[in-house]
Amino acid sequence: MQNLLIMGLDPGTTLAYSLLDLNGNLIKLNSSKQLDSSSLTLEVLEYGKIVIVSTDVYPLPSFVLNFANKIGARIISTDKNLKVDEKRDLIKDFKVSNNHERDALASSLFAYKKI
Repeated sequence: MQNLLIMGLDPGTTLAYSLLDLNGNLIKLNSSKQLDSSSLTLEVLEYGKIVIVSTDVYPLPSFVLNFANKIGARIISTDKNLKVDEKRDLIKDFKVSNNHERDALASSLFAYKKI
C-alpha cells in the first residue's frame, strides 16, 4: 500500500516542497531551481500518493492549483498569507536550509493541523 502524503509547495524560481505522512512525520524536504511541474511530479510520487497540497500564500498560486489538479490532490489553503513568525512557530522543531524550504514545510504543517 502506498504512503498517503501531505505536500507543502512553495513555487517560484527556486521551487521547494515538503512531504509529511498523515501522522505529521517529515518524509522529504527539498528545494531546487531545476524543478518544473513534470520533474516535481516524478520526484515526489516515488514517496507515495499525495492526497493534500498546501501553500502559505493567498490567493492560491496557479502553479499550486494546476499541480494539485494534475495529481488529483485536495487543496488546503490559507485565507491570508502566513506571517514569518507563524511559519517559524510551525517549523520550530525542524531544520531547514533556506526560506523556500521553511515556507514549504510551514505549508504542509499548516495543512496537517487543519486535518
